[in-house]
Amino acid sequence: MSELTDKVKECSDATHPIKIPPQRIRIPTADRKKIHCEIEKLFNTGMFAYGHNVKLFEQQFAKFCGRKYAVAMNSCTTALEVAFRSIYPNNRITVAVPTNTYMASANAVINAGHTVKLVDCDDDMNMSVDELKKVIDQVQAVLLVHIGGNISERSLEIRELCESRGMPLYEDAAHAHGSTHPYDTNLKAGNIGHISCFSFYPTKMMTVGGEGGMMLTDERRIAELARFYRHHGRMNPKKDKFNYTHIQAGSNFCMDEIRAIIGLTQLKRLPEFIANRHEIAKIYIKKFPSLTTVRFAGNCYKFIIMDKIKVLSPDVSLSGPVYRVPLHLQPYLFEGPGKYPKAEDLCFRHNCLPIYNDMTVEEAKFVVDNIQVE
Repeated sequence: MSELTDKVKECSDATHPIKIPPQRIRIPTADRKKIHCEIEKLFNTGMFAYGHNVKLFEQQFAKFCGRKYAVAMNSCTTALEVAFRSIYPNNRITVAVPTNTYMASANAVINAGHTVKLVDCDDDMNMSVDELKKVIDQVQAVLLVHIGGNISERSLEIRELCESRGMPLYEDAAHAHGSTHPYDTNLKAGNIGHISCFSFYPTKMMTVGGEGGMMLTDERRIAELARFYRHHGRMNPKKDKFNYTHIQAGSNFCMDEIRAIIGLTQLKRLPEFIANRHEIAKIYIKKFPSLTTVRFAGNCYKFIIMDKIKVLSPDVSLSGPVYRVPLHLQPYLFEGPGKYPKAEDLCFRHNCLPIYNDMTVEEAKFVVDNIQVE
């Protein structure tokens, strides 16, 4: 284990019994010192917004994911909304969205002025290619979501389907920082869609210390439109020295410098975070080999199991489901029960074991010793 786990070694002390919370978010001490140092520079310069840290974060995150351009924003939801506005600034379209996802995926489509067409899932909880094909004539774009950090084995089929019809594939990679395709480990999350978006919310694989998101693309035009939109449609200051020319509609979706500073330290740790989660997942899989959908090409953001379990100790808390209620059963998008049976079955049936970036082997063993399959 690394220094990530240094602060939880006291768990083994008799005076500090192990307690497993649903989630744990810690930033290593060395990183905190660096963050404090960089924030002190901001106090000296007053450059809390529109500074070099956001630009550096964009560059490094784009490089990590293997994309040409990255545009930092204040959430993954706004990044998705801007993504839909960037390709379709004037036209209104229908977008295929998996029903077993968070409301933010659908809201991004709706807030951009488009319509949602829900689609059922496969056994891995990702969008079903077969179900998508049934409605493909009714949509003009597809939103692919990597549930729990796992990229679907059939995701490239969805990309090929979109390419054959000349329609864009959007990628909601909010869970999938550093995940790779199960059949091609050189293909990272963020590289499957025409445009891809990530979340840096505190509970995600890496955080910016609050709300934050990133949009990635290989098209310069799309990245430029996104930068206009996130700042009230304002022209690039390099082309407008007074910086008061607004050339399109927009809003305030910018990321601030403090969040970028934290994000930069987290990005450097991301491979370490993933490696640690893989070690914990191995312990879980040994105990529950037939119940999990976890793949080691993924980042183990969630450890999903598909059977009833009983927690034997009050000191162990499950991390909760990925999403318990699919979108078609939410009051806002209600279509009634039974229309998407696979999503209903898996959403209501699955559970997630606790797993976090700095979890120790001892803690993981404590979890498996205190859970039994019913």
